[in-house]
Amino acid sequence: METALAVAPIVLSAVQGYRSIFDVLERIQHRVLGHFASSFCDVVHEISEKLAEIEKKLSSRPPGWIAATRPQYQASLKELRALTESLSRIRDRITTANKERRTVPRPTMTGGSTPAIPQRPKAAVISSRLEEYQQVRSWSEELHRTFCQMCRDHRHHRCLFSLQPQIDLETRSLRFHVALSNSAAGLKTEDTDFESWISVETGAHKGSSRGKEPERNDFFPVTAKEAMQGGKGAELGRQLRNPNIKPSTAQIQLCRQISRLSRSCTTRELVGCIENRLRVYFVPREHIICSDLAGPRSVKAMLQDSQSQTCDFGFNQFERLCLGYQLAIATLFFHSTPWLRSTWDIGQLFLVESARLAHDEPIRNFEPCFDVIVPSEPGESVALAGNSGGNTIDNQFLFRLGVFLLEMALGQPLAQLPKPPGVEDGMSRDLIDYFTAVYYQPMTSKAMGPVYSTIVKQCLKCNFSCQLTDLSENLLQVDIYKDVICKLGALKNISRSIWAWRIHSRALQSKWAFDGWDFDGWESSTCLFCLVSAVNNMNDTLVGQHFCHRCYIAAHADRKGSV
Repeated sequence: METALAVAPIVLSAVQGYRSIFDVLERIQHRVLGHFASSFCDVVHEISEKLAEIEKKLSSRPPGWIAATRPQYQASLKELRALTESLSRIRDRITTANKERRTVPRPTMTGGSTPAIPQRPKAAVISSRLEEYQQVRSWSEELHRTFCQMCRDHRHHRCLFSLQPQIDLETRSLRFHVALSNSAAGLKTEDTDFESWISVETGAHKGSSRGKEPERNDFFPVTAKEAMQGGKGAELGRQLRNPNIKPSTAQIQLCRQISRLSRSCTTRELVGCIENRLRVYFVPREHIICSDLAGPRSVKAMLQDSQSQTCDFGFNQFERLCLGYQLAIATLFFHSTPWLRSTWDIGQLFLVESARLAHDEPIRNFEPCFDVIVPSEPGESVALAGNSGGNTIDNQFLFRLGVFLLEMALGQPLAQLPKPPGVEDGMSRDLIDYFTAVYYQPMTSKAMGPVYSTIVKQCLKCNFSCQLTDLSENLLQVDIYKDVICKLGALKNISRSIWAWRIHSRALQSKWAFDGWDFDGWESSTCLFCLVSAVNNMNDTLVGQHFCHRCYIAAHADRKGSV
């Protein structure tokens, strides 16, 4: 009994000591913890409340209670030890985070340095990605050759070629989406509707048993019954052909078969096989395009419409980063294929809004497609992957990617921007585009941040560490993957989390901590640079939950009418 009574004051003094520690932590948390302060505070206060509850129970006991209530006393001590261990784990976690913070470069408040970007990918990851890009290029070239040979009724086909092939990591097979115009007369019109959507799937990996089957030299259509049987039905159709008829006359044209299905088919259906390695499926239009849209729209038309005061169809920050990321990958995918011309512009880039997205979803999911004539028109050639713009433009493909990123940041086509000083009408189109893009490139930093602006500059001038300009060089492809694709992907992921929070923030405005907060004004003036520094610079004190100190001051200065 005497021992137990002697232990009780020690326990009480220990509890009081822990409470004093909590007071000290609360005073220094904003100096040490950075943007962990809010979450750490919540945990510490929760533990503090538990300890206070234990202290209250211990203090309220009458003399001599320990002997009568020893089990409860032991349980209280056990709970106290568990809470103490939890506090120690949190302290160790915060210490580790502070050590990691010291290795991250801090951006200056004036925006002079570049915000930190997640670690660069390892060599094995880069090699795997470049191998996938090479595989996509090879299959897309074969698909283009197939389209050039399969239709003999029309001289040309107008296609919308999706820049987002789907890759099956297990079988190493690919799926391409292509839209075909049913009418050859609509090749020259701007409002041609692409009613026939097909998906072309490649065969399995070369090491599989399917890769050892004999190749077919033409297109073999299948009926609805054969489509249900898959590859066996297509093989049966090949065996039942009349051997006395020449292949050129026995062949049913690809476009005619798809046109027939587009009027009757309501589900995904196998159309036929090509050379035993490409399978063509018809996909109903409503499975691809959102039912509320009339059809694909060019980026140029969407940017022009977004400048109208009556239009609410502009791109938000997350959508701009998504499109830039997709086009950067497509540049490595298709720069050496006929699907991507070196002089492409936003008038040839169409966007298809996914039908899988909810109608009330504020973040839209676009699938970018290129408007391509197959085969190419006479006199229209695909430039090589290297220098194709004279002495000024080192690489046309990267330059056009930089122009696209510039146009998305400024929200205007390059041709509609005022010409900079020194640019004359007598100059070539390449020179005008180059000097205009270089002149407006610094302005992208204000709209999308310095990381984005640096990417635009590197693409416009083909200024990478390898000092190469030929996209067929492996070293240049590695630099583009690390310095363009990975950084755009990091910015896209950061912006995704911010926009996801904004979707649900309207319901939380009543709980907002600041009186008179102009949320609408803040939402339209948010800068990605602030978001990046808030995420990567752990020493920045965050005001509220998601805003750095600089953004908070700027927003309140605007609200008060300050400069």
